[in-house]
Amino acid sequence: MIRWSLDTSARERWITAGARHGWTGRARLICLLVAVTVFAPAVLATEAEELAALASRHFDQDFLSRSAEYHQYRLQLFLLQTILLLTFLFLLVRGPLGQWGRKAVEIVGGRPWLARALILGLIYLVLALLRLPFSIIRYHHALSYGLRHDTLLLYLTDWTKSFLITGSMVLVVGLLLLGLFAVFPRAWTVIATAATGLLAVVLTVVAPLLIDPLYYQFRPLENKVLENQLVAMATCAGLVADKVLVANASRRSSSVNAYFTGIGATRRIVLYDTLVDKFSDEEVAMVFAHELGHWKGNHIRQGLSFGIIGLFIGLLFADRLLRGLVDGRLNDIRSRGDPALAIPGYAIYVVLMFVALVPSNMISRQVEAEADWTALELTGDPQTFVEARVRISQLNLSHVLPSKWVEFLFFGHPSPARRIRMAENYSPLSSGLPESHCEEVPISPFPRIAS
Repeated sequence: MIRWSLDTSARERWITAGARHGWTGRARLICLLVAVTVFAPAVLATEAEELAALASRHFDQDFLSRSAEYHQYRLQLFLLQTILLLTFLFLLVRGPLGQWGRKAVEIVGGRPWLARALILGLIYLVLALLRLPFSIIRYHHALSYGLRHDTLLLYLTDWTKSFLITGSMVLVVGLLLLGLFAVFPRAWTVIATAATGLLAVVLTVVAPLLIDPLYYQFRPLENKVLENQLVAMATCAGLVADKVLVANASRRSSSVNAYFTGIGATRRIVLYDTLVDKFSDEEVAMVFAHELGHWKGNHIRQGLSFGIIGLFIGLLFADRLLRGLVDGRLNDIRSRGDPALAIPGYAIYVVLMFVALVPSNMISRQVEAEADWTALELTGDPQTFVEARVRISQLNLSHVLPSKWVEFLFFGHPSPARRIRMAENYSPLSSGLPESHCEEVPISPFPRIAS
């Protein structure tokens, strides 16, 4: 299995040598740094040229220019929105707006839980309203490029559903964390991590049953021959998928997608009807194999584990910051249980979410690459992988060739060019699967697992 991670052992040996072996070690470390400085730009330039050449083989220049233009505008909107939100939070914490926390306490008669709920709810409402114009602009932008065809009313209905669901979670988690910070000064980070982690697990279990149906209607796959092929592929992978669900995504968008969700009995793979209707059985099976890669790799459990670890680290930072604010009596905050602490607490949460964007995207890119590799192992058909990836990129207007820093900061998937390159470099002979792998599986659309 290919794992898209950096091997840090060599780097650590160089750094350790510099620390332990005096001038000799330092000289080796300096040589390494000089080599990286001199050769890294050339390596990156060579890779960029390789990816550009690959993209030109599979996509015409008009598409590449159009997709770059589409995503550049979205990135500009995101950066502008981020600046606006952070500016508001700064004024809320450090400026005159911070004083309204005392008024919120007075409004609810000094009851701390109600005051915290009022403060969290008002901040969430203002932030949502600040984001709303940008969301509507993105909606019209996608509409103008033919990626959406839902009405503005339907879009705002979905926005309202997300607003209420997310707002409920913000209130529950926010009240929990602030209450634990006030009651358990020493152990609150551990208790909060356990409690919030448990909530995340419960939400992951129930989301396919309670939340997803609010946005999509699901039906069984009508093509029974294809369904049998997909179930057989799951069996080949050692998984139990007795049925395949299709979501009516075409009601809103022309975009093509599929996803794996749930834990335990609620685990399922869902295909968009746009994928089933527009793609060949072989291409649908390839996308399904990618989702099987997530299932087989326990990626949802891994994501929850990494998320809980990240949450604990974030709470440690938040603890130091909140204790400092209490000691410094910012905005006349009087104690750990002061409801006005919800204002800087919310700001810290938003900032930490932005900070977590980079490491979470790095993990996500690795997970997606592993799922791609599993799909290639299961099918042994890199040609279909490439064809499906090219068509999906075209229909979704994907950013095929993002700049290195944009991909590093904002991409949760490897860029389409990288995914296609991996498939083109794949050889069934290099796979870890035995030659007789799943030969007993019938009616497979792929040569690798055909009888």
